[in-house]
Amino acid sequence: MANNHPLTKLAGGAALYVQASEPTETPKPKPDGTGGIWYNIASPFGNLKWRFTTDNNIESGVDVENGIAVFLKSGGELFGIDISDGSKLWSTNVDGFYQTGLKISNGTVVLGSKSPAIIGYDITDGTQQWSYTTNNTPSSGAAISNGTAIMGDSTPTVYAVDVTDGSEQWTYTPNSSVESRIGVENGTVVFGDNSDSMFGLDIANGSEIWTYSTAGSAVRSGVAIQNGTVVMGNSDAKNYGIDLSDGSEIWSYHTAASGGNTAGIVIGRNGTVVVGDDSGLYGLSIRNGTKKWQISELNINRSGMSLNYPVVLVGAEDSNIYGIDIRDGSILWQVGAQLPVNSETAIQNGVGYIGSNDGNLYSLDGQKYAEVLISDGSEWVEGI
Repeated sequence: MANNHPLTKLAGGAALYVQASEPTETPKPKPDGTGGIWYNIASPFGNLKWRFTTDNNIESGVDVENGIAVFLKSGGELFGIDISDGSKLWSTNVDGFYQTGLKISNGTVVLGSKSPAIIGYDITDGTQQWSYTTNNTPSSGAAISNGTAIMGDSTPTVYAVDVTDGSEQWTYTPNSSVESRIGVENGTVVFGDNSDSMFGLDIANGSEIWTYSTAGSAVRSGVAIQNGTVVMGNSDAKNYGIDLSDGSEIWSYHTAASGGNTAGIVIGRNGTVVVGDDSGLYGLSIRNGTKKWQISELNINRSGMSLNYPVVLVGAEDSNIYGIDIRDGSILWQVGAQLPVNSETAIQNGVGYIGSNDGNLYSLDGQKYAEVLISDGSEWVEGI
C-alpha cells in the first residue's frame, strides 16, 4: 500500500495503517484473509507552531488573510503577524475597544474604535484607509458579507458600511445595546441585543425582516447558521434554534449555567451545534435541540469557536486551549496558556489562531487536526 506507515498492532499481529486520503489500491487484508474495515478518525494532536507575545491581554477578534494574522491587544494596539513563523510585520495604535469585533476582507481590516468609529486598515502595513464615525464605541462582533461590514454599538445602533471606503450603507435601531456576534446568511443579517431580542435584517437596506423575543434576557452570544436554522444563546442560559426566514422558534435548550451564553457557536456538517457557558460545553442537535454530549468540566466564558471538522477550537477559563471532537465531545488535545482564554478564534488552511489573557497569540498546527483514514483490512466505511 503506497505511503502507509504502521500505527499500531492489532490482536493476532495485524498491522493498523494510517494515511491522509483514500488509496487507489486495495488495502492489505487481515492475516486470516478476511477483509478489514477502514475508519475515519481525528488525530488527537494540537501541536503549538508558535506564539507571539504582547504585554497585555488579548480578548478581541482574530482573523487571517493573505498570510497575515491580525488581532488587537487590550490597550488598543493592532498587530499584523506573519503566520509562517509568528514574526511581527507591523503594529499600530488604533484606540480599539478591547473586546471589539475584527474581520478582514480583500485586504482591509475592519474593527471598532473608542474614538468612536468603525475603521478600515490596510492588512499589509496597518495604515488607516478610512473611518466612519459611530454614535458610541462599537461593542458587538463584526461581520463582512459581499463588501458590507456590519457592527453595533450601545446607543443602540447597527451600522452597515462599505468595506472599500467606509461609506454608510444603512443604519438600524434595535431595542437595546448590541454586544453579540453578528452573522450573515442568504442576505439576512442576524444579531441579538441586551433587551431580550434577536433580529433578522435585510443586508441590502437594513430593513427588518423579523424579531424574536427571548422573554427578558440579553442575547450576547455567538451566532451560527446552517440550512436555514439560526442558533444563539441568552443570559438565562437558554439556547435557541430560530428559523432564518421568519424568526419563528424551532427549538430551545436550557443549560445549567449561572451566567448564560456569551461564547461563540459552531455547527458541524454532522448536524451538531456546539455551545458553551460556565456549566460546560454542549453538543446539540441542529434539528431539534436535543443534547448529544456534554463536557461539564469546561468553563467557557467569551471564547470564540472555530471548526476544522471534526475538531472544534475553543478556549476556556482554566487557561487551556482545547481541540474537541464535535462528533462525540471527546477532548482530542489541549494546549496550556498561562491565563484564561477569551478571544475570538480563526482557522485558515487547517491552522488555528487564538489569543489569551496571558498576552499571547497562539498558532496551532492544523495538520495535526486533519482527518485520516486507518485500516486493518480492505473495506472502506464512512465515519467511526
